[in-house]
Amino acid sequence: MKPLNGTLVSFLLDQSKKDEVENAGIKYKTYTQVFEDEETGEDYDEEVIVINIKISPPINEEEEERIILDDQEQEKIAQAHGLKSWEEWEWDFLICPKDSLPPNEYWIGDLSGVNLDFFPENDYWFEGRGGIFENQNGDFFALLKTHGGDGIYEDQEGEPYPVDSGCIGCFPASAVSTFIDQAKDSGSFIISACELPVEYIEESGTIIYGDIEIATKI
Repeated sequence: MKPLNGTLVSFLLDQSKKDEVENAGIKYKTYTQVFEDEETGEDYDEEVIVINIKISPPINEEEEERIILDDQEQEKIAQAHGLKSWEEWEWDFLICPKDSLPPNEYWIGDLSGVNLDFFPENDYWFEGRGGIFENQNGDFFALLKTHGGDGIYEDQEGEPYPVDSGCIGCFPASAVSTFIDQAKDSGSFIISACELPVEYIEESGTIIYGDIEIATKI
């Protein structure tokens, strides 16, 4: 595993493109997003395809603004990373700002108590307070050390997060897919249709993943 070094960009496609993506041999992720039917107002679930590309070195804010507004620039990124069959495809394009995770369904908690196989055999890849990482399967996740070490912490809604490794992370939900009951009891699931901010506030020891804030200072 290695710390994220670069800028993540995401191409989002609806499920009708899944066969074309697979036939093109393009590596992708999927997650289930909740949408609202414009006619009935009822919610429905739909699978979304996400292709994440890492640009190194990181691009600056001026470049971000230019790329977001220019479809041809987005097409150049796609083609430069082997996505040459996409010229006629429609996609949503997203640049993930620094210290944020790409769109996905995530689980927040202490993964060491649920699925140790997600991590390598040694922990030399993890230094300092933590940050955003990429594992051997191309999954992006965040891992931050708590201020108070092990214990049970709560988010702003009073949901508990038992910790035995001194860390609380934000992982793709697929990491706990075979441990659903255990994961529900020891963390929270969230779906992010856009970039998910990752932050640590030193003064209060607060870990922030999107809208979830967990105070860890004892």
